Amino acid sequence: GELRTERDGSFVSQSRASGYEALWIEAEGFASRWVPPVPLGADGAVAPLEIRLDEESVLHGYVSDALGEALPRVQLRIHGIACCFRGTARTDERGYYRLGGLASGTYQVAVLDERGATRTARLAELG
Repeated sequence: GELRTERDGSFVSQSRASGYEALWIEAEGFASRWVPPVPLGADGAVAPLEIRLDEESVLHGYVSDALGEALPRVQLRIHGIACCFRGTARTDERGYYRLGGLASGTYQVAVLDERGATRTARLAELG
């Protein structure tokens, strides 16, 4: 489920069972990230955690055909080289795209065809 933090950054897990729970953290202006599984107490309580987020990097660019003409409404898939799938973006009517919430690192940007297969891919370095 989704959790929201209080003004002081604290939160309470909605889980009522003991065990472990991984967290996906998103905050405007910061890079999203996974927090490895943390132990939950019998009542779902989480021991105090300190989680630091890095400022976000934004991947943006332009997609064109071999003649340099813009490719509007093209689907892109972005993978972090050191990590995992990070998201999708779609070009606007002028061929530009933007995806924020990324950490510094190297990403593969793949342009997809109508069936979702990769047409071409390039590496981009952020940070």
